[in-house]
Amino acid sequence: MNFGQTSLPAKWIGLDATIETLTELAVGAPASGYIAELFLSMIKTSPRGAQLPFVVTAATAWGKAYGTDVNFWSERDVGGRLCGWIERTVDEDPTCVAKIFEVRDALFTCLDVLVRSGVAQASEVENRILRLLPDRKTA
Repeated sequence: MNFGQTSLPAKWIGLDATIETLTELAVGAPASGYIAELFLSMIKTSPRGAQLPFVVTAATAWGKAYGTDVNFWSERDVGGRLCGWIERTVDEDPTCVAKIFEVRDALFTCLDVLVRSGVAQASEVENRILRLLPDRKTA
């Protein structure tokens, strides 16, 4: 029995057909915790670089809606789940580096929000991405 949790097969190919609509929902209602939970549950099944631009778009919308709200990012584990997905994507999809490069500025902005919200894992992800992108200038 399913008690309201999204249940999808691993690497569900249908996500490719639905991720754009799901992202539009997240952007259209960024303060909806329900849509954020649905989005995170769906992407969890598919750690692929092709999904990264959509994930960054949704996270950017949440960042604008919630700012550095510790309850949203840390206590509800939205930030940890995002970071975990990024780490799994880097581990499992060698093509993700090109996608990371495409969205790097927005991704670093999102990670900065997470770091300022107390998501310790975000700093580790940020450093890992910096190592993947050796041409990125650091201050």
